[in-house]
Amino acid sequence: MPVYDISQSGRCGTQVLDLGDHHLFVAEGIFAQEIVGTCGDAGLLAAAYCVRQHPMVTFWRRLTRDLRERRKAPLVLVRRGLALMHDQRRVVFHAVERGCSPVTPDEAYAAIGLLARRDASR
Repeated sequence: MPVYDISQSGRCGTQVLDLGDHHLFVAEGIFAQEIVGTCGDAGLLAAAYCVRQHPMVTFWRRLTRDLRERRKAPLVLVRRGLALMHDQRRVVFHAVERGCSPVTPDEAYAAIGLLARRDASR
């Protein structure tokens, strides 16, 4: 799976994910949609979702997280956040092209809960 480094603003490597006895995992973040095809081809894909919400909500959450974690200078974070906010529609479209279903946070929570309950009854 890819490893992302915020200070480099991009992918900086890969790492192996060992699930042990578990059957499900959640991939989230900027590269999650990039593994949908590979996981599907390997028979590992139970579902793929792109959680979408109002762009301003995403902007605010990203900005407060990045400021709290002091990821970059505040002005850089605001400019980056605004650019990403304007690009959100394209990002969602790209995820859908890769096989993700666009859902709200509540829909994602319900769908993942259903998958987990099904898996637990195996």
